[in-house]
Amino acid sequence: MARRARPIWQIARWAVVAAPLPAVIAIHAAAITVVVRPFDPAGLAATSAPLTLVDVRGEPLATIAAQGADRLHWTRLADLPARRSPARTTSPRSRCSPRSASRA
Repeated sequence: MARRARPIWQIARWAVVAAPLPAVIAIHAAAITVVVRPFDPAGLAATSAPLTLVDVRGEPLATIAAQGADRLHWTRLADLPARRSPARTTSPRSRCSPRSASRA
């Protein structure tokens, strides 16, 4: 059994080394690129597009104009104008099983 496994392992070990090789090369290339050509943080400053806050379904909740907005500090959620969400068609309890609803 060991005689048969040895030539198979000699071939398979190269596959084990070669499989992660592209990922290792890509990670090293990205690290070298970041060190050699650092990213300019000033390029991230948005000056013309408004800031839009959306919910999990992608519906916009609030929009803040880009002109005069402080882009260097965090915007508190309480500072955003409120918008009423549409009424739910079903209550959260209606989705529960009778057994779990009796516990609540």
